[in-house]
Amino acid sequence: MALLYDVVKGHPGVILGADIHALIETARHSHEDDKIREFVYEKRVLAETMISRPVMKGFKGMIRVEWLFG
Repeated sequence: MALLYDVVKGHPGVILGADIHALIETARHSHEDDKIREFVYEKRVLAETMISRPVMKGFKGMIRVEWLFG
């Protein structure tokens, strides 16, 4: 997912705001910070609850077959 994020992070979007991009950047450089790790985990879990399981499975299947892992 990090590779995919690196490719699309510069594209305009409506879901990931500047605050989330800043959090991702901070988390990438703070591997030993348990507070940041826990905060990112909570954000990820919250985001996953907003995406239906079939949609997420379809997305992961698409990137596996067509692009990232193909």
